[in-house]
Amino acid sequence: MWLRWARHELKQEKQSAVNAVLKKALGVLGGTVVHPALFEFYVDFVHATKVVPAAEAVGKAKQAVAEKVAGAATQLLQANQRLAAARKAIGASLDFALTSRGLGTQPGAEQLWISLLKHSRQAYSQAVAQGGSAVVQGATGLQRAYRRALACP
Repeated sequence: MWLRWARHELKQEKQSAVNAVLKKALGVLGGTVVHPALFEFYVDFVHATKVVPAAEAVGKAKQAVAEKVAGAATQLLQANQRLAAARKAIGASLDFALTSRGLGTQPGAEQLWISLLKHSRQAYSQAVAQGGSAVVQGATGLQRAYRRALACP
């Protein structure tokens, strides 16, 4: 009787009524009578009304996070590419300025050399932060800048 009543309320999509029926039925039957089908219905009902929606919400939240992470990763990659392009442009402009100034032999070129060394140190620090083969490239660039600066009188 309890089971039929609970199933009827479930067909009518009245979850609060199903809860009320189950509370009454399990309160009456819980201590004295074992009714496996009713307890199985109760467990299935709790699973369907509590666990499944919660799992779906977690799945949607994970999907949203994954989409945001993918978007942020794309933005970070683009920003890193712009930064690398900017560093190349600054390096090229410093090389051009130093070359057109006679590699620092003229008065006032020391600021250009200081800028070149500063730029090389920043590039090396960035390479160390990235790790991997970028460290070797950054160290090579820094060494090249110091050798070039020291070679000029």
